[in-house]
Amino acid sequence: MARPRKDSLDYFPLDVGLLSNPKMMMAVNDVGSDAVSVYVALLGAVYSRSYWMPKDDERLQVLPAKLHLPVERFNRAYDALLRWRLVDEVSAKSEVEKRECPCGVAVTSMGMQEQYFAIKTRVISEKLPFLLVEPALEERF
Repeated sequence: MARPRKDSLDYFPLDVGLLSNPKMMMAVNDVGSDAVSVYVALLGAVYSRSYWMPKDDERLQVLPAKLHLPVERFNRAYDALLRWRLVDEVSAKSEVEKRECPCGVAVTSMGMQEQYFAIKTRVISEKLPFLLVEPALEERF
């Protein structure tokens, strides 16, 4: 029997320039350091699943408690991340997306997805000796 495919990540790199990112700087200007802690927590929650997460996922719902933030402060920081496009909420369009995400809204971003696929490709490449081609990742759409 084949081993099930693992979509989550065990780790992710955090860019040392995160606090110099203009989008993050604007979010921090809006709500203070909560923007940084909420962003890093969101990355962990999303990557613990894949490159996206349903907006109603339990991992997202418990983040305020994990961060010891009142829900209002968490929501303000989350809204700032949305406003500055560090995080996106994407509506399900296809039947496959609607089936995978019954609530109809996924939390993700282009940056999250680029990082996720870069990590997955690197992990695959590191485990395959004598690799002469770049492996294509299966798409889940």
